[in-house]
Amino acid sequence: MSSKVAKKHSSDAETSAPDAKKPRKMNLAACILARGGSKGIPLKNIKMLAGIPLVAWNIRACLDSKAFDSVWVSTDHDRIAEVALQWGAKVHRRSPEVAKDQTSSIESLQEFMFHHPEIDAVGMVQCTCPTLHPEDIVKPCEKIRSGYDSVFAVTRVHMFRWKEVNQSIGELTVPFNINPAKRPRRQDWPGELVENGAYYFCTRDLLDTGTNQGGKLAYVEMSADHSSDIDTPLDWEEVEQRIMKYGYHGSKTKDHIKLVIVNVDKSLLDEQVFITGDGKPLFSYSSNDIDALKHLQTRGVSIKLLSQQNVPAVHYIAKILKCDLEVNVEDPMALVMKWIEGQGVKWSNTAYIGGDKVDVPALSRCGFALACEDADYLCIKRCCYVSQRRSGRDAVRDIAHFIEGHLSQTSYKSDLPD
Repeated sequence: MSSKVAKKHSSDAETSAPDAKKPRKMNLAACILARGGSKGIPLKNIKMLAGIPLVAWNIRACLDSKAFDSVWVSTDHDRIAEVALQWGAKVHRRSPEVAKDQTSSIESLQEFMFHHPEIDAVGMVQCTCPTLHPEDIVKPCEKIRSGYDSVFAVTRVHMFRWKEVNQSIGELTVPFNINPAKRPRRQDWPGELVENGAYYFCTRDLLDTGTNQGGKLAYVEMSADHSSDIDTPLDWEEVEQRIMKYGYHGSKTKDHIKLVIVNVDKSLLDEQVFITGDGKPLFSYSSNDIDALKHLQTRGVSIKLLSQQNVPAVHYIAKILKCDLEVNVEDPMALVMKWIEGQGVKWSNTAYIGGDKVDVPALSRCGFALACEDADYLCIKRCCYVSQRRSGRDAVRDIAHFIEGHLSQTSYKSDLPD
């Protein structure tokens, strides 16, 4: 492991802007610390948040920002390492010495940098802020490359602070940041900047002194919508609701949704099959799922169904929805291309709900890729949203609510072709 002190830096943080006008050449890496010994929420880093492992939210944002030379997950746990690799990150296997409860993030970063001498600067991106967007990450990367030694994230808050007192001795409180006689209105007060813990960037030289905040120091202000912190089960529930509306759900442009294509077999039908006395199969579905799709139709969204089989259940569902249905489909991608062309819509206007390996090409191309909890992992990896319910058990209702909440929203635009 590296020495905690390699070079001397001034103890006073330098806050003046660097003189460099051009970005300096450096190898900049993202490092997501994700050890397996979380106490508050066991194996928190790979627990499913809105259908996606917690660590995957920031892996995806970091990769799609295209601002790093490499994206790493530092972990001591085999399953976390496996998930990190599945979502496209590299893995640094943390030693037991820096995987203890009392180990600081500085020590973990120092070990990571010691084993990767090619890296000049590192951005420690925190799993506990999964609402991070690529554009939030681009800004600190630009600052580090322009000459700053360290950059961290802040959020503006409007909270009045008071001194904590010992009431048993009659001590009286006093205000820290307001005059109660002239209490400002929110719109007349800019508020205060506080660290939100989303990320901490620093150079190797600064980290070797034992800190990741110092030298030529800068902050980047993040919107409250993108700022979150998961520490307790209650935080988890709150962030899960926020991420549905404000989270980053993939690098494709999200246009107004005009067409939703559903693989009935892997989303609307329950995985259980009942056999009648005369040997015929019976399938079940949730009426809540059908009602949710009907509601999307009232919002002007066209629904089309496909199935890899030809059973009465899929025809019955299509009859209820009064929509197009294709059965015995072996190549969903070819059919989706035909439907998109026939509807006169773009791929970015299309949502696809699937869960089988044959759905992967369509999921990879459509503007919104969606699936149920029991979908094949190759499908889940490509999805912007995954319901935490199983196929045929109200999962499509969840997905429909997600679609409805994003009908007219746009998100981070990438340079991916349409």
